[in-house]
Amino acid sequence: MNNGIGFDSSKFIGNFKGGLRDGQGAMYWNDGSNFKGFWCHDERRNGTLVMSNGFVYRGEFINDKIHSKNSRLYLPTFIIY
Repeated sequence: MNNGIGFDSSKFIGNFKGGLRDGQGAMYWNDGSNFKGFWCHDERRNGTLVMSNGFVYRGEFINDKIHSKNSRLYLPTFIIY
């Protein structure tokens, strides 16, 4: 487990393998958004992304992008997808 590494105005706390984010970890960006979950080869794979606008995405990522199959997108007060 790492105590924190800075990435372009952000901070990652978690596991590394071969110099890449891999395993459990959390990324925090300066705009208030964050991702907590599983990383593989420096890409998000599954977890919770809290966006600076209050939206929360829970689910899978493919190629480090949101993948909506069997996932949920929440507003602070209700589910929208």
